Amino acid sequence: MNTLVRSLSTVGVVTAVVAGGPLAQEADKMKKQVALPHTEVIEITSRHVGADFEIWVAMPQLNPRMPAPDAYSVLYVTDANLFFGTAVEMTRLMHGLFGELPPILVVGIAYPSDDPAVLGEIRNRDFTPSEDARFEAMGKRLNPAWKPLLPEGERMGRANDFLLFIEEEVKPLIAGRYSVAASGHTLFGSSLGGLFTLHALLTRPGSFDNYIVASPSIWWDGEMLFGVEEQTASAVEDVAANVFIGVGQLEEGVGMPWLDEFRTVTNVKKMAERLKGRGYASLRIDRHIFEGETHTSVVPAVLTRGLRMVYGS
Repeated sequence: MNTLVRSLSTVGVVTAVVAGGPLAQEADKMKKQVALPHTEVIEITSRHVGADFEIWVAMPQLNPRMPAPDAYSVLYVTDANLFFGTAVEMTRLMHGLFGELPPILVVGIAYPSDDPAVLGEIRNRDFTPSEDARFEAMGKRLNPAWKPLLPEGERMGRANDFLLFIEEEVKPLIAGRYSVAASGHTLFGSSLGGLFTLHALLTRPGSFDNYIVASPSIWWDGEMLFGVEEQTASAVEDVAANVFIGVGQLEEGVGMPWLDEFRTVTNVKKMAERLKGRGYASLRIDRHIFEGETHTSVVPAVLTRGLRMVYGS
């Protein structure tokens, strides 16, 4: 299939508009939108997932005081519709100002939609390794009017296909278009994306050199990921990876019973302790609970702290 490349017109632009008011009138006059420079979008249809995606790519902005590399490490960002802009700006700043990071090529796996309902269902499909009937029941409890957009049987459990899509379709695409280093590549995910990132680490640990995990949804399907971790421990002698797992302190135990059901802080501690306890010689792992941070506010903190950890600064 031919891929279509076009300039990235907008990422993460939020405009507050009061209908009929002066802000709405000003918005109507706007001819341009905010864009990230030195980026592109590649449209692709995945044979593994059987769906359309957009691959958002951002070149690093090189520090003129440092020698330019022959090839770049790559940061693969899941949920690019949410986190691509943050990842691009922080990797560029952290390299360009003080050299905290090497120059990093940022690759976001995005969806060709800006509808939150559509994005929610597609990410549920791609990030989860199994089906969880409780998840849809919980959604209906929170929003009785909710009606699924995807047909039954296609709304969950496609994590393995999504990982193959990244491994066998996205990575070769990027390697064919950019100067990509042989090592130093990182996968980042938050929430259900964090569940997927841990799933990738445990089921295909050689897929990436580094894994940065924010507030992973380990609660999924009765905390089935702990069973996957046990299977991995019995099947391999070593896991060669740098892993950073972070979570917000306010994600559990702050007087919100519905939030406590997810046991996010508890499960992050438990997973990190299990992985450390396996004694893998080549596994470097760190976990951090960020005081005063929530499920959403913790994301940039996990990303930047994780990048510093995995790249050694």
